[in-house]
Parts: sequence; structure tokens; C-alpha cells
Amino acid sequence: MWLTCWLSSEGEGTIVHARGEIDAFTSASLGRCLQTAMMDSRAQIILDLSEVTFIDGSGLRILERCQQECRDRGLSFNLTQPAPHIRRLLELVDLDRVLPVLGSTPERHDDASAHGAGDPG
Repeated sequence: MWLTCWLSSEGEGTIVHARGEIDAFTSASLGRCLQTAMMDSRAQIILDLSEVTFIDGSGLRILERCQQECRDRGLSFNLTQPAPHIRRLLELVDLDRVLPVLGSTPERHDDASAHGAGDPG
């Protein structure tokens, strides 16, 4: 089980990219990345789930905690591009009611991904 996370900026917001599985072994790593994003962002955090293949209860708790902390700090927290099975899981646990799922990522992010610039390192 593995997870890679990295950040990129988009205007006054921060995009958190995640690749791999979010589970009991990797959710702390995602939590640290989201904490960094909260310190760096002035308005919005977007969690890009397009390359996340699995998420369990510990990962869902991290998302819920991040949403609460963002709200307390006056930031918006949104998800983007979850796989259909992850979107369904969010619906089953009612997280889709508090965690907005954007239809697509910002244009600049899409352009970077298409050209391989979104890769870490």
C-alpha cells in the first residue's frame, strides 16, 4: 500500500495531488500534506483524487477533519475527479453533502497534467 502526495498552486488556492491508496497506513501522510496546504492557501484547497484507487474509513476521516479545519480557517475544501467507486463511497457515508466534488480541475491544472508537469519532483 502506497500513497504519493504533492502540492501545486492555483491562484489563491492550493491543489493537493494524491496518487495511490488512502488507508490506515497512508492516511497520516495525506493528512500532513493537507495541513501544509492549509498553511499555504489563502482561499481554497482542492484535493485531486483522479489517481486514487482506494480509500477506507481512516482516509474518509482525514477528509472530514480537513473539511472542518478548512471551514474553521475560512477556506473552502473541494474534491475533484474521484473514481466512480470512490464517489459512490462518499455518497454512502454522506460526505458528498459536506465535501463538494468539482466537475473538473482548474484549467491550468488540466494543462499541466496533459504535459506531464504535474508529476512530483
